[in-house]
Amino acid sequence: MIGTGDRRSHGRFGRGFGRDRRGSVVLIAALAAPVLLMSLALGVEVAHWSVVQLETQRIADMAALAGGEAQAAGATAQQAANAAANVAELNGAVGASVRTWDAATETLSDDHVVVQVTSGVRNPSDAAVRVSIQQNVPLMLAQMFKSATSQNLAATATGEVASTRAWGGPQPCLAALKTAAQGGSGIVYSGSATVSAIGCSVRSNANITETGSGYWNTEGIYAAGSVSLPSWFSPTDVTDNNGNPITPVPNAGTLPDPYATNAAVQQAFTQAAQATNVTSISCPNPNSTWQNPSPCTLPANGSSCSATTGSGTCTLEPGTYGSFNVTSGGPYTFNLQPGMYYFKGNINLTNYTTTNGNGVTIVTTGTFNGANTFNFNVNAPTPAQAALTGGIAGLALAGNTSGSVTVSGDPHVQIGGVMYFPNASFSGQGSTSATGTPSESCFELIAASISLSGYSGYAGNCPNMGATSFGSILKTSSVVMLVQ
Repeated sequence: MIGTGDRRSHGRFGRGFGRDRRGSVVLIAALAAPVLLMSLALGVEVAHWSVVQLETQRIADMAALAGGEAQAAGATAQQAANAAANVAELNGAVGASVRTWDAATETLSDDHVVVQVTSGVRNPSDAAVRVSIQQNVPLMLAQMFKSATSQNLAATATGEVASTRAWGGPQPCLAALKTAAQGGSGIVYSGSATVSAIGCSVRSNANITETGSGYWNTEGIYAAGSVSLPSWFSPTDVTDNNGNPITPVPNAGTLPDPYATNAAVQQAFTQAAQATNVTSISCPNPNSTWQNPSPCTLPANGSSCSATTGSGTCTLEPGTYGSFNVTSGGPYTFNLQPGMYYFKGNINLTNYTTTNGNGVTIVTTGTFNGANTFNFNVNAPTPAQAALTGGIAGLALAGNTSGSVTVSGDPHVQIGGVMYFPNASFSGQGSTSATGTPSESCFELIAASISLSGYSGYAGNCPNMGATSFGSILKTSSVVMLVQ
């Protein structure tokens, strides 16, 4: 009996305990239901807010880019701000029936859209358009637990107009660097001067003046000042290389010296100026068989000569010399071996002289004068030649003198490369031209001022020889980017 009673007693207790547990679960579920419902509601709302936030940011980004593009195209600050607001409204942002513009702060207010034209973030000198957009998102399920009826979301974007400036257009093969304020006369053509610039342009940092009867054949004519051509010029007198008429461009800005920062060129000027214990080349009129060193004085090393009465041929090796002076007699022929030649003094080649050189760079601290029957046939080294034998790639003849550089009488100058005298006035009265075929040749003349009265032939293939590449005009381009 005792055992049976115990079993009944335990059974009754077990059945009661099970009912108690089921009741507890129901009670817990009832208490947790509101919390679970709240969490579910907030989860739905937050997911919705995230979608709206992304869309609002996208609208702000598009509006900022539109405002920046408008500014890059030349719009005023107010016009750019309106362009940004237009795009924002078209994509769903809430605008006002009447927009307000604050000129002092350059800010446009358009209800939920605010646009401000400001300075750049990456570069303070850039212009930028900042767009701020607010969106009120109605609450749905979350209203059961929150007194507000909407959630405010905001997005901001900045479109910055980044400007880049670079020299473009055809490369000048005839360039006068000195400005009018520096006393530069620019480029002056007189007599029957004729300019043929194949694949390149004519450029002056002062004026360009034509007073003669020659014609121009070039890919462009650019001057920082004015371009003055004879009134009787016809369109066929100024043409490009295909025979099409071209229009000169005045007020084109100032071209920087393309070799001012070229370390090899500037170092060569310094080395020539600092040379010591140099011997000059000097050739007076010989009346007897050429003897070395008299009557034509040449350096003891680096030369070999042969001659008949009154004429001779001399081979020069790269090195450092004094002046190079041939004032009478001849004909003389000087054959320069490939490499670098420094002259600490003037180069004066007149009276039946011929100078030949291939893969040669000549640098002088003095003036340069070629007159009478003077032939100068020099090709600058290519990058491969310069690496092998010396010299500066693309540079044939250069000097930093502020004196004169003249080619007069009955001269013939044929250069494959650059003739660079940035501080000197160049006067050409004879024939100067490029070597090689027009499509492959290179001849650039760069000086402080240039005066021409004879035929001049130039060619624009110099960068292929390793010469500095540069353009005729400064071009500005703009890129609009999102920065915030």
